[in-house]
Amino acid sequence: NCMEHSRGKTVHCSYAQNPLYTEILIWDEGEGFAKEDIPHLFERFYRGQNAGEGGIGIGLAQQGNILGAVIYFLLYTSIHFITKIIAGKYGYKLGTSFLENASENHMMEKLSYGASILGMTVIGAMIATMVSLQTTLSFTLSGTETTLQSIFDQIFPGLLPLAATFLCVWLYKKNVKTIYIILGIFALCILGCAVGIL
Repeated sequence: NCMEHSRGKTVHCSYAQNPLYTEILIWDEGEGFAKEDIPHLFERFYRGQNAGEGGIGIGLAQQGNILGAVIYFLLYTSIHFITKIIAGKYGYKLGTSFLENASENHMMEKLSYGASILGMTVIGAMIATMVSLQTTLSFTLSGTETTLQSIFDQIFPGLLPLAATFLCVWLYKKNVKTIYIILGIFALCILGCAVGIL
């Protein structure tokens, strides 16, 4: 029971001895009992708030009563099986009818257009979070040392990663092979770090 209700966590076991008896302690790191369920712990057939669906009829089954398995089948397995058949059947019908109507009403074109907008939004977010490019160039202005990167950040945060992305897209549209673009990025990064501008 501890292993079932604390999957991926630790089940602890310990013992303690005294002159009267030996105490064995077993506890887990699961969700535990709700306070409202504690007075009913030793009542037969009582279902607590955190009881799983698989416990249907378990009280009867523990007493050796065949109704435990029958109730579990009627209330869980059969309903689950019938629901899967009905949902699969009507889901297929609704899906095919939707695709037919979408094709007739040119809805697929609108959906594709919306999906392309969503895709470009996701790509834009990926550029901002996953593409990292900064320059270490600095110069002295009025006796104060200023980095070029700080100026870029004030004008347009993420300007260099965006420019690098657009450069790669432009090269790709010019039919430059992807492997050449990747190798060029490697070469520019190595050269920039060696010179001290990246």
